[in-house]
Amino acid sequence: MAKTTYPQPTTGFVSNSGVVMLGEDNPISALNSISCNRPKTNSVLATQGDLPTDTSDARTPTVVGVSLFDGAIPLFSCAAAMAIQGQSTANDQRKGYSLKFYNADTQKKVSVQIGDWLPSTKLDVKAYPLDRTYTRDTFCAWLWRSLRRAHSYPDGSICPEYVMSDAQAVNNGVQGGALFSTDGFIVSHVHNGVFSGLYVLRTTGDTPDYLMDTTNQNNIMIQPNHAGSIWSSAFNSTQWSVSSPDISGYDDYDDISVTAPDVNTKCARIIQWFLDVQSGKVDMRSTSYQYINLKSWIDYMLMCEITGSCDSITNNFQMCTWDGSIWYICAYDMDETIGVITKGDRPTNDPEKMGLIMDYLGGGAAVSNAFRMFYKYYKPEIRAAWRDIRDSGLVSSINFESKLREIVATVAPSAFADDLSVSPKSTSDLSSFTTVSTSSIPYMVDWLNKRIAWLDAQWGYSGA
Repeated sequence: MAKTTYPQPTTGFVSNSGVVMLGEDNPISALNSISCNRPKTNSVLATQGDLPTDTSDARTPTVVGVSLFDGAIPLFSCAAAMAIQGQSTANDQRKGYSLKFYNADTQKKVSVQIGDWLPSTKLDVKAYPLDRTYTRDTFCAWLWRSLRRAHSYPDGSICPEYVMSDAQAVNNGVQGGALFSTDGFIVSHVHNGVFSGLYVLRTTGDTPDYLMDTTNQNNIMIQPNHAGSIWSSAFNSTQWSVSSPDISGYDDYDDISVTAPDVNTKCARIIQWFLDVQSGKVDMRSTSYQYINLKSWIDYMLMCEITGSCDSITNNFQMCTWDGSIWYICAYDMDETIGVITKGDRPTNDPEKMGLIMDYLGGGAAVSNAFRMFYKYYKPEIRAAWRDIRDSGLVSSINFESKLREIVATVAPSAFADDLSVSPKSTSDLSSFTTVSTSSIPYMVDWLNKRIAWLDAQWGYSGA
């Protein structure tokens, strides 16, 4: 197979007597890493070349030039392999893309660090066709991280203390950029000089963001894929994607019982414990310390309850262990939240009528739902956690509205109007409760405010 050659980008910038200006053909020379600030005002992602069209499993990329701007200020420019990204949106009119960065001179990968994100050679360009505010996934990931980091040390580290300590020893500082989730910001995408719409430039959620050592057989990271039976039957690796550890020849959803039997056994252990808890064979309260980090699981459930994340019982989370025994759960891919849900998951998207998200049978959790056991065994702890995050002001309509306004501030208000002119909002989506109104910040703020009040009533919080 012929080696791909990456040409010089043509959407870059030049230096004119020390003044940075928009221009043509200014590559990154011999650099193999780029560091830039996170855009604050009118972020623009400019690409030049052919858009990819391959929606097969191969996802054949095209070669493009890429530049990121903060208003008129260029932040970086390089070459990239651009491919269609995502499963459910691959065949949508508004497609998402993946970008893998390269140096046009050396033809080697380029590592890009934006703000405090960890350096990465790839980023995703997310389309979010059901959320035209482009805020839900970013907001929910921020909320989950905030819930995790609200604990005192070491619980606020998200991962075990020794993992964070090891990372500090290697990198000479706190790994503040390790997200254990994803983060992104809204960009205006300009392709070949023409505005193509708003997107979210987002981290990919790769193993470095979870401080995973993929050579360590105890560093295990798995994600289910709409696996409706994961809480009702023994561990079946074909329902999960194994991101860590590295397994020779592995493809997503392969059977690892033969290729990685030790990893398979460790995964089977946690799932069997959940099965035994549900069947009554073991007592959850007296045994959970041997299997899970309780605060991690309660925080995940709180995030799902606050945001109405109905697709998060058998999908859209990462399960992580760094010692092969104690499992943490991390939120992932949360664009179907805050009133945007699939009709098969719930009969309504009303925040005051949809009930407790994680104490539900039906939809994707039709057979079984292990999260229900936390309400049976740990309701006092859940109520106490709710009281703490309400008292602190972390969970409040004022804080939530402020964060949403911060997220949309990275693009000019006119960009949203331009986005709608390129691709008008759908009046409805037959598979979900999505309407024109759900894609607005006022709708989201109102929805969250009502949801907070409803949860206050369920868990006896009065603010007194």
